[in-house]
Amino acid sequence: MWYRYCSLILDAIIPPSRDVALTKSLSLDDLARLLHPRAHPDFPWITTLFPYAHPKIRALIRSIKYGNEQDAVLLVGKIAADEILSLLEDKQLFSGWEKPSLVAVRSSPERMRLRGYNQAARIAIAISNDIEGMRYEPTLLTREERQSQVRLPNDKRRTNIRGAFRATGHQKVRGKHIVLLDDVAESGYTLDDARRALVEAGAADVIAVALAH
Repeated sequence: MWYRYCSLILDAIIPPSRDVALTKSLSLDDLARLLHPRAHPDFPWITTLFPYAHPKIRALIRSIKYGNEQDAVLLVGKIAADEILSLLEDKQLFSGWEKPSLVAVRSSPERMRLRGYNQAARIAIAISNDIEGMRYEPTLLTREERQSQVRLPNDKRRTNIRGAFRATGHQKVRGKHIVLLDDVAESGYTLDDARRALVEAGAADVIAVALAH
């Protein structure tokens, strides 16, 4: 309540950006109508939830990534939690998926220094609070600094990100059933390398969810 009150005062003093203003106009029902889950065309174990080309979704993602909008994090976390539960309904027929781990793809060290937060981690926390039995595990992956994927053509992204992720220890990862989370999966190569690191460390199974594609 206090956070919401302060936000209203700040918005009156300093008008929000177009992305933030558009995001604040979205309700849970609005977001549900924009939901379009589908398997990534190159990595079928990645499920994407929204079309990034839609201006409202683009504004939502940018507000979370660059504007640190907490209301948007909670909103998208609720939708994502419901979709992850749907994905896990079939998975839970198999042993090990009863209590899955949730792992957010880490931002690069440079982006963490610049922003001070990882947007995927904040969404992951919101999701884990909505899913009973799911444990958010922020320390299972580390990430080396690499050139930004955004600036590279698609054919160079796989080589650039290859080997960037490492599991923090086989004992922590071995036998776990893991849901990876990221905000956007365009080429899918970032999630693919994160999954590689976890599988090589002994994860029993790894799927991924990205907010948008």
